Amino acid sequence: MQKTAFCGGAARGGYRRITKTLLVMKLTTVLLLAAMVNVSAKSFSQNISFSGKDVPLKEVFNAVKKQSGYVFLYTEDVLRLSNPVSVSVSNFPLDQFLERVFASQPLDYRIDGRSIFINLKERTVSSPPEKPAPERISKVATDNFIPVRGRILDEEGKPLTGATILIKGGKSATITDAEGMFTVQAEIGQLIHISFVGRGSVELKLVSASSIIVVATDLQLDEEEGKTKTSVPVIGQTIPLRSNSFTITLPKFSSKLDEMVVIAYGTNTQRYNVGNVTTVTAKDIAKSPVTDPLLALQGRVPGMTINQVTGVPGSEVKVNIRGLNSLTAGSNPLFIVDGVPYSQNVVNTVGYGAQQGASALNFINPADIESISVLKDADATAIYGSRGANGVVLITTKKAKAGDMRVDLNVYHGVQSIPLKKIRLMNNSQYLAMRREAFYQDSMAAPAANIKPTIDNAPDLVFWDTAYQMDLKKIAIGNNASTTNASLSISGGNEQVQYLLGATYNRQTTSFPGNHYQQNATIRFALSGVSLNKKFRTSLSGSYNFIDQNLPNLDLTMIAMRTPPNFPPFLNPDGTLNFAPNPITGRTTTRSPHQYAQMIGGRENPARSNNLVASLDLNYTILPGLVVKTTMGYNKQTSTPSVFVYSYIWDPADGPHSADASYGNGIGDSWIVEPQLSYTKQIGNGKLLFLLGSSFQVLKQSAQHTGIHNITSDLMIRNLSGGVSSVYGSSSEYRYTAAFSKINYELAGKYLLNISLRRDGSSRFGDDRKFSNFWAAGAGWIFSEERAIRDALPVLSYGKLRASYGITGNDQIGDYGYLDRYQIIDSWNGGGSIYQGAIGLAQVSLFNPNYEWEKTTKLEFGLEAGFFKDRLLVNFSHYINKSSNQLQSLTLPGMVGATTVSGNIPATIQNKGLEIMLSTDNVHSKDFNWRSTFNISFQQNRLLEYTGTDSRFQQMVGKSLSIVYLSHYLGVDPAQGRFLFADAEGKPVYADGAVDPRAVAIDLAPRFFGGLENTFTYKRFTASVFFQYTKQKGPDASMGDPAYSPGGIFNQWTYLAEDRWHKPGDIAKRPRYSQNGSLNYDNSIFFNSDGAYTDASYIRCKNISLSWELPDNWTNKVWLKRCRLYIQVHNAFTITQYKGSDPETLSYNNLPPLRIYTGGIQLSL
Repeated sequence: MQKTAFCGGAARGGYRRITKTLLVMKLTTVLLLAAMVNVSAKSFSQNISFSGKDVPLKEVFNAVKKQSGYVFLYTEDVLRLSNPVSVSVSNFPLDQFLERVFASQPLDYRIDGRSIFINLKERTVSSPPEKPAPERISKVATDNFIPVRGRILDEEGKPLTGATILIKGGKSATITDAEGMFTVQAEIGQLIHISFVGRGSVELKLVSASSIIVVATDLQLDEEEGKTKTSVPVIGQTIPLRSNSFTITLPKFSSKLDEMVVIAYGTNTQRYNVGNVTTVTAKDIAKSPVTDPLLALQGRVPGMTINQVTGVPGSEVKVNIRGLNSLTAGSNPLFIVDGVPYSQNVVNTVGYGAQQGASALNFINPADIESISVLKDADATAIYGSRGANGVVLITTKKAKAGDMRVDLNVYHGVQSIPLKKIRLMNNSQYLAMRREAFYQDSMAAPAANIKPTIDNAPDLVFWDTAYQMDLKKIAIGNNASTTNASLSISGGNEQVQYLLGATYNRQTTSFPGNHYQQNATIRFALSGVSLNKKFRTSLSGSYNFIDQNLPNLDLTMIAMRTPPNFPPFLNPDGTLNFAPNPITGRTTTRSPHQYAQMIGGRENPARSNNLVASLDLNYTILPGLVVKTTMGYNKQTSTPSVFVYSYIWDPADGPHSADASYGNGIGDSWIVEPQLSYTKQIGNGKLLFLLGSSFQVLKQSAQHTGIHNITSDLMIRNLSGGVSSVYGSSSEYRYTAAFSKINYELAGKYLLNISLRRDGSSRFGDDRKFSNFWAAGAGWIFSEERAIRDALPVLSYGKLRASYGITGNDQIGDYGYLDRYQIIDSWNGGGSIYQGAIGLAQVSLFNPNYEWEKTTKLEFGLEAGFFKDRLLVNFSHYINKSSNQLQSLTLPGMVGATTVSGNIPATIQNKGLEIMLSTDNVHSKDFNWRSTFNISFQQNRLLEYTGTDSRFQQMVGKSLSIVYLSHYLGVDPAQGRFLFADAEGKPVYADGAVDPRAVAIDLAPRFFGGLENTFTYKRFTASVFFQYTKQKGPDASMGDPAYSPGGIFNQWTYLAEDRWHKPGDIAKRPRYSQNGSLNYDNSIFFNSDGAYTDASYIRCKNISLSWELPDNWTNKVWLKRCRLYIQVHNAFTITQYKGSDPETLSYNNLPPLRIYTGGIQLSL
């Protein structure tokens, strides 16, 4: 295997890009002037003093490094060919010293910045021929030598100049020329070692005059990426020699520490970054067959919680990074797509029905994403100022790359379903037994009331067919849904111009009955170019997304959970809605038929949405290291949801009914411009990066709602003139401006400093508080670069301590909150307050010019370490965040005209926690590799101080904002079978007694959470299994429906038939049945007590992915560059003691996340 030495410091130049930033605004002018003065300075100003006789060349390198700071990069194989050095100089110029040292060496050097690369000279160096013993043996040896010619290419198919080719066992060696070509004489059976600094190595065995075999390699190409354009050698692979020639690829050696990650206004590597940034790559995102990229991050990012509200396609996703920072303002992170701020929520005025809110991230095609970086600490987020308090999510899409034209096609299809076994509802016999027992219990509790089943209070017992059973759970939510996705992209270009054009189509159906679906079409492009003199660079990228959906207006899970199993068929034989009318009154016996009409399309909720995101980057190099840049971005979202309620869903016995329609039109229009000036300069033994920039953003949002009422015919329901119309709407404009800068300094490859500063202005605050300052400082020490530590801990390959502190802000509040605001009062809006039928105005808030920013201070300490050549990587982060100056509505006396005014109060929220990440390379062998990643997060939230008047928060001081205050549950009364609760003195009382509503506090925030992934590779097969886990508490679904006590005409969980109260004296877990609603209040108090909460922890197998890369000789026959077959399972299974339908949604009425099975093929032409 190849060893690459980095003498005295870290690799720089093209091998490790370093984009860490340190920023002090007051030094801007001085730094720019100094930079321009030094641009023309000579490269070699250091002088060297050295004296030695027959010393190893490596000792000379160490001396040069100490005196000048220059770093030598070489491979051990190359250095082994060097000759001892004898030289004595004093105060000798560095360039002349190097010429003297290398004059007698078979090696050559190349200087790039502060790095000196060592390679073989461009000629073949052979050891003196040995004298053959017998002539016969010499003749045989001569016949066995074969001239082997080869060509070495990089991962883009370009020639690799300067690769070292060494015949093992001797000193015969050479290097590749400008075309990547080489020729070497080798004997059959000998090993040919090929290597290149910064890339992997490969050993080939010459087995015959017509073939060689790969016997060893440390190449770490990720086959799933499929980015290489030529063949990468694999251990055991036989490579044919055609005319004694072959071609192989040496991709860049990739350590996780040196992978480029996107940070604020630039890129960096984990090795040199002092901020806390977690990056999820396209490879991990592709393992999840989801349309919302946020769902691909679940369990992968420490400190980040992501929860689906419901399993309906396109539904809202709750996101939080490191806890709640605000009492009333938003806690969502800032999303940025290719430099363009992006709203997570869709602008609309008409509800998205079963989705319970739509996620705008559905507009972004996961297949178009290159990486998602999550920024958490002050160093990473403070440069975003007022928008960085809740973290920042940077989404970077795939860009154009140079190379031959490439066509990529990826198609998959799958089925989706929910695990119905988790939803354990009563069957027909259990349900009817519950109902009959409920009548018995109520009659025993009130003997004089003569309670008995009738067609009015019990149609299920006396009128409906008790022998009929409908499996509504399966009918309403148990259908197999489908998912289909097809992506096509064309890319390529030369050094001057690169292009990418792609399109994706995705269609999902639902587990609901009927024609319910969501389909998504995306077109995207990326174009980049560079001038011939390499000074001007530009890139333009964008995507247009269209979503068409038709989903029910209501999540049918609630219907499936509550509908009695002997409910009559929904349709009559003639296809009309079955109201099962009472033969005496003619009125329906199905209570709420309009809800069940959802099953057959009686309420429709179609919606269409469009999203355009575009970004332009202009970059010009004025002087070496001095770059002026401007980024411009535009985002436009439109949504047009509608709701149609047909008249036929209402009971005809109630008289004639009309149809209703609602139309929404929401528009979000945003643009941003960010001019920047950056300067990079090597100063002594360090590297300085300076950035100065500004930001200008405008966001305009408008929403309009049109309601059409009293539509006399269903045929006119889509006609705007079919009834009486009402129109109302809203609009807002948000303006934001900022100036920012950052300075980064890296010294000797081990000392890191980063400072950022930003001044923000927002239109959301009062005239006297529109601007505020935010800043952060971060520092790091790569202690593994200290010789004493390296010598003392040889197993330590990497170690870094880092710390950061800074102030960020939060402006996630409504627009115009500081102004006097009024609301129109008419028949549709606050009609109950109309005076004598006149339309009027009501004041809703008062002017407050001192309305200002919430601020969050962030402190973090981190330890990162790598062991055994980075095969084990660990990362510990401990943080303490404090948010103050909380925004809240302050109560006013009604006589002033408004009951509240928006303002700030001296309240402080603290979030602290510990995050741990581990990455291991467990097995790395010829055919089999096994890698693992693990993360776990511990969080604690606390309200440290509150001086406001809101009683909810007054009692939370010292406690978590995720706490719910509850009554204390004492069990079931053995005498009457009713719930018992504690009063203020702890004594048992019924729900209608003096129950203490705040006796117990339960924290619903997760105690810890994280993920574990194992990836296995065997030859061309790859398998990965990812688990997500959470330790938490949640409502106990086994205790029944929160809205109705067991015994009424609603189905219940089977758990309610277990351990229930039957007669006086019973010691039971569950109360007696009741059918008349007399215990509904008891039930509601119970679900607001600690008895309704239980352990809701779970371990979920989030993803299983299996793939097979077809052999090259197969694909070459059909003119393919690559062919990969794969199958995936999403939400495969869940391990939990929780008895509800799903521990993630923790909802009685919402559809659980779906289990998805997909199979697909990926082709490259």
